[in-house]
Amino acid sequence: MFCPILAVTNLKGGSCKTTTALHLGAILAEQGHKVLLLDLDPQGSISRWLREDSGGEEFLQALAGGGKLAQLARPTAFERLNLIAGGARLDRAEQEIAKSGNPIPQMVLAEALADPALREGYDFLVLDLPPQLGFLTLSALLAATDVVIPVEASTMALDGAANLVREILPRLIKNNPFLRPLGILVCRTQPQTRLTRDLTAGIETALPGLLFSATVREDIRMKEAFGHHLPVTLHAPDCRSAADYRSATNELLARMPR
Repeated sequence: MFCPILAVTNLKGGSCKTTTALHLGAILAEQGHKVLLLDLDPQGSISRWLREDSGGEEFLQALAGGGKLAQLARPTAFERLNLIAGGARLDRAEQEIAKSGNPIPQMVLAEALADPALREGYDFLVLDLPPQLGFLTLSALLAATDVVIPVEASTMALDGAANLVREILPRLIKNNPFLRPLGILVCRTQPQTRLTRDLTAGIETALPGLLFSATVREDIRMKEAFGHHLPVTLHAPDCRSAADYRSATNELLARMPR
């Protein structure tokens, strides 16, 4: 059975990347899918959110030593949602994998994610990527089948998304023909403001067809959820950000090939 590998990426910090990766995964699990989150960001934000911060040592050793990623998956508070935790040790991934003698280090993650023991246990793999175009981000995009680009509602958001879609992804598709951008999700919006209206119009003009109809509104409940180490869909299931991420997840599924 085909198991999509969804990379959530933006080459800019503060873009709601981790929040989006967590909540797409949590809502897919809520809908009955078996989901594995992989925290590839050395900042380990998604791991800290779920109180599973191991520093990324196990993840690093599995990648560098050819270990089985399936053995690293840990359950979370959400049924059907597992996590492979990341952290600061992943900063050394490029150096440690190079020592292993693999001739194409950037393909180690793709090879690990192709393991049937891993893929057959899940319906979706969701990758949270670092906010820069380094070794881990390139490795993840060479492994992924689909990309979601979250952007914060700000004046600089369009530039980063446009660079990713127009310049970076087309180059990677030459080596990973399965890779495709599913869309751009605007987060932390205040829908009645001119900034939000101008940003969404600008994305639709510059990158037609990629803008999600759903947006995720600013919501204090999200900060509370982080403090409680829960997805907001468990902390405050009826709040507006939970509703918005459910709409975004449904749109994500509709954009995926049948």
